[in-house]
Amino acid sequence: MDEKEKAKRLLEHKKNGFSYRLTYRGMRNRYFLYLTSILILLYLATQSRENAILYILVGLFIGTFLRDYSWIKAMKLTWSFTEKIIDWEKVKQIANCDDEK
Repeated sequence: MDEKEKAKRLLEHKKNGFSYRLTYRGMRNRYFLYLTSILILLYLATQSRENAILYILVGLFIGTFLRDYSWIKAMKLTWSFTEKIIDWEKVKQIANCDDEK
């Protein structure tokens, strides 16, 4: 994700408030790739009939989701302070720099 996309996401959070839905929507491609990898590995693990690998892979996916959830929860709790200290004019400039080069 480049700076322009990050700035647009910040502006979207400012407009709509910091939410789980907006944040997970921005992470959907990463989760899709991660889940696809896990599913491929799960398929390979079921073919080897090794149950321990299945449990580890499912645990990894659940752990990743919970890690991201707790990170978003912490960001949401501090959003009111973060919103006050961000220089929104600079963020708008970064978000609107359409092919200036």
